[in-house]
Amino acid sequence: MILFTVGMILSVSARLKCIASLPVDPLELSGAAIFLYGWGILIMEKFREGLREQPAQNEKNG
Repeated sequence: MILFTVGMILSVSARLKCIASLPVDPLELSGAAIFLYGWGILIMEKFREGLREQPAQNEKNG
């Protein structure tokens, strides 16, 4: 799934360069998109981890 997403980001960034004639290099654009995608995954995983740990902490305190 992650490789598919990275491939799509690379493909879309190259096409955006052709369509919109952006002054940004497609590899820079795709690198930034992959970086943000990675941060999004990290944030969601930590959020889910916190939700799983919350009931255990409530049982200890309550």
